[in-house]
Amino acid sequence: MAYQPSLGTRIQRVIEYHRLRLKFLGERVLGHEYVPLRRRITIEPSGHCNLACKFCGYAKKEQGRVVMPNEDFARYIDQATELGFIDFSLTSSSGEIFFDKGAAWKLDYLDNHPLTGTYQFYTNLILPNQAMIDKIFNLKKLEWMGFSIYGHDLESFSRITAKPEKQYNRLVTNLNRIADNSGSGKDLFEIHLRTDRSFNWHPDDGIDENSSDLVKAMYRAVTEGGVKWCGNWEIYDTWGGLVTPEDVVDLDVELTDGSHQPKVGACILLFDEPMIFADGAVNACACRGIDRSLQIGDLHTSSLKEILSSDNTVFRGIIDRHQKSDYPETCKDCMVYRSVYRKPRGWPFTTIAEFFKKHDERAAGK
Repeated sequence: MAYQPSLGTRIQRVIEYHRLRLKFLGERVLGHEYVPLRRRITIEPSGHCNLACKFCGYAKKEQGRVVMPNEDFARYIDQATELGFIDFSLTSSSGEIFFDKGAAWKLDYLDNHPLTGTYQFYTNLILPNQAMIDKIFNLKKLEWMGFSIYGHDLESFSRITAKPEKQYNRLVTNLNRIADNSGSGKDLFEIHLRTDRSFNWHPDDGIDENSSDLVKAMYRAVTEGGVKWCGNWEIYDTWGGLVTPEDVVDLDVELTDGSHQPKVGACILLFDEPMIFADGAVNACACRGIDRSLQIGDLHTSSLKEILSSDNTVFRGIIDRHQKSDYPETCKDCMVYRSVYRKPRGWPFTTIAEFFKKHDERAAGK
């Protein structure tokens, strides 16, 4: 049975919800808007995934199960850099980068492009072979790479991902390959665990003869390979209703309806990081919208400059809906939502009006 939070936890969430909501409303009354200016965009090389995790919307995705052709990828990178984007994420909203057999070519294109800055991505680390892992250690502009690890032993891996032992064994092998490159993963790789809440292991706890092969491999990756341990992710949203309690009934995870996440105005992800899906559709957000309810254009019929401009009524319409608290279904329970009235830390920000003004100036070559 899926996890249910205690009464104390629910009370704490209600208190925090109202505290943040009042804070965001106060900023809105004062006319403060905090739109990040990070110049980053997500490009999804693959809309396919080798796993079928029960808390992910991938199994119910109806569009975009394709791999992006290399020539399209190059064209989209070129258009993005012309608009001033310098940093790139290659994390799919519901896919796996190494499902793409052209992944090596795409990484080389980014590495050798004169106008790109850095890039980063998540992977489940199952599909890369030895040659690809060797290549990863030699990429020049790779800033960060996260390993999404599902389960903590064979039983939990198969229960969560609906995949057999073969893929589990490949994951264990690849984690050990990372560990074999002593210390080279420091400041580059991270492990993000997704397993049962009841699994409380930390690398500091060490291992013994009862530890699973996966735990032993993660331990080696952290202690010998220098990989950062980021703990277990325990709460998941429903992807706009795509994932139901019945889907996760045999997982010890919490499925939330998003009611403890205060939403006031537009989400900064509408401005901070648009996504280009593997089939060329452009999404207003890099985290949700596999139902295409946040699609704002298609690069087969329009340019990226046109799609992200202030003249795009579809894009402006989604932002206007957010500002009126009329959120699309895929946004209502989203745990990644961040209010435009929440001051960000660590990067510059502007207003909504100035955001579009700056984009239009870059598009005009100013």
